[in-house]
Amino acid sequence: MDDTFEDVAAKITGDGDRQSAVIAETVQDFVGGLTADERRYLLDRLGDVFVSFDRADLAGRVLDA
Repeated sequence: MDDTFEDVAAKITGDGDRQSAVIAETVQDFVGGLTADERRYLLDRLGDVFVSFDRADLAGRVLDA
């Protein structure tokens, strides 16, 4: 898996603006189908991911949501 996330997303969606829109819509569709407990679990895991990438600032933002 030599491709970066951006490279893979660009291959799937085409250009950058469309890429962002497709990703945002997909995440929104997924999150919209979750229960409140499932959303909290997802945010907790996302916080863990951000921390693992040394982005505690972003983790704080999603964990405060």
